[in-house]
Amino acid sequence: MKNNFLGTTFCENYCNFLKLDAKDVLDKIITLHINPVRIGVYWDEVEYEPEFRYQSNKNNFDFKHFDWIIEKLDKNNIDIILAVGAKVPRWPEFHLPDFIQEKYDFKKGEAINNPFLLAETKRYIGETIKRYKNIKSIKWIQVENEPYEPFGPNKWIIHPEFLAQEIHYVKSLCKLPIILTGGGMDPIPPWIGNIYGKFERTYKLLEQDSDIIGLDVYPVIPHEFLWKMRYFRANEANWKNLEKIKHEIEAHNKRVWITELQAEPWEAGKMNTKSANANESCNPNLVCAYLKKSQEIGFEKILLWGSEFWLACEKDRNTAWVNNLKGFFLR
Repeated sequence: MKNNFLGTTFCENYCNFLKLDAKDVLDKIITLHINPVRIGVYWDEVEYEPEFRYQSNKNNFDFKHFDWIIEKLDKNNIDIILAVGAKVPRWPEFHLPDFIQEKYDFKKGEAINNPFLLAETKRYIGETIKRYKNIKSIKWIQVENEPYEPFGPNKWIIHPEFLAQEIHYVKSLCKLPIILTGGGMDPIPPWIGNIYGKFERTYKLLEQDSDIIGLDVYPVIPHEFLWKMRYFRANEANWKNLEKIKHEIEAHNKRVWITELQAEPWEAGKMNTKSANANESCNPNLVCAYLKKSQEIGFEKILLWGSEFWLACEKDRNTAWVNNLKGFFLR
């Protein structure tokens, strides 16, 4: 029976960082029947600096890092979420080509709304959608990733007007459903999250013309507190608040997914791939517990974050991650 509710995000660069063969990793994801798979098309990997910098009409696009991924997933009937924008999944969040980034001097924490950058972003999005719009397995387009969350080294966010223009442009190019993503749950007490506007940022996504809101769920994270790195853990109040967010989004006639469910360690130091329980922030049993809670709440689709890490563990003869999760994928 085809699994079509439990997916993941796949990144060739992260495979390289973990010293894995990306093709082998994708083969394993397909073998496990993980579906759907989200692919972020990184702008800095597809557009290179034009030979003549000042000829603005000269584009230089090369999709070799993504063609093979999309072709293999399509051949194996795996549904694809195509993520496009200046900010797509994986560090450092914003993936601007060097020759683009050199043109702009954005301040730390700026809400980016530059009309010239918008035009260039739309050019890259247009080339990407034009290349892949006839791939039947591409079922959704995600526009930006966590656009209102100040993650990454520069703490930049996407301005709502910038995002609205991107969505309008994507809708003019194809009829696929639009996904927007934002914060859903972390170990911070909900009342503190409200003070800092965390949930307000998620609800602000509802103002945009999208079809699906994807939430990020990270039950354990490290954070420096009182001059010491500590691990903060979600409790039942956090899970109840996640359920409340889901219902409030659905009340606005939008579907709700979990687009990132923590399924790899988020460590203060280096991650351990050799032992299933060596990482304080996450282990296979915790992930199974998170999955059960998420399914009880009733999420339509759940994307696990960290499939590349499980296979790095498997390479180090630590098979607990793959074996514990296999039962969910093969149901």
